[in-house]
Amino acid sequence: MRYIIRNYFSFNKREKRAVLLLVFLNLLLLFYFSIESRVFPRSEKPFADPLTRPFIQKPSVTLQHQDEKLFRKLSRGNRSRSFISPKPELNSCDSAALEKLKGIGPAFARRIVIYRNKLGGFYSLKQLMEVYGMDSARFDLLSSQITIDTMKIRAFDLNQVSSEELSLHPYIRFNLAALIVNYRQKHGKYTAIEDLKKLHLVNAELYSKIAPYFRVL
Repeated sequence: MRYIIRNYFSFNKREKRAVLLLVFLNLLLLFYFSIESRVFPRSEKPFADPLTRPFIQKPSVTLQHQDEKLFRKLSRGNRSRSFISPKPELNSCDSAALEKLKGIGPAFARRIVIYRNKLGGFYSLKQLMEVYGMDSARFDLLSSQITIDTMKIRAFDLNQVSSEELSLHPYIRFNLAALIVNYRQKHGKYTAIEDLKKLHLVNAELYSKIAPYFRVL
């Protein structure tokens, strides 16, 4: 019996090496699985079956491209709005605002403001041609950079203004100022601005110039 067992379990050198290799591989696998269960939890195994992983939908290339285009468009719009500054309003801006415009220096900006104050405000851009030193080239450059709000014109009350106040206006001479006041004293209060046309010194051209500077209360 002993002889049979010894013959049955006897190995040559090559078989012994194969047996040792198998034993080593088994030990290596046991060591790997013991370490793998500690390092990688069951839900985070790197080699888990892809079918058992949570499904994560990748954004489509088309949708991502559209989002990028929309973002760039909105960014450009925000940048353009942030750099757009409103045009100065001629009847309310100061000389510092006018100095920033092309073709207008400090001296010319002061002239415009002084003349505006004498008038009581501008009702037309063409009135800038009445400013001392204004030429057509400078006017063309300036008129495209400003706006006018005629609601900000300072108007005289025809039934309250004195001849002294009227005579200070660039469009009204002293004799016309006196005539306006005398007509009111003789005929009573003005009922409409059009009543100025009844004065013999007021023609159609002059009326169109001075009418924006009057009101009737």
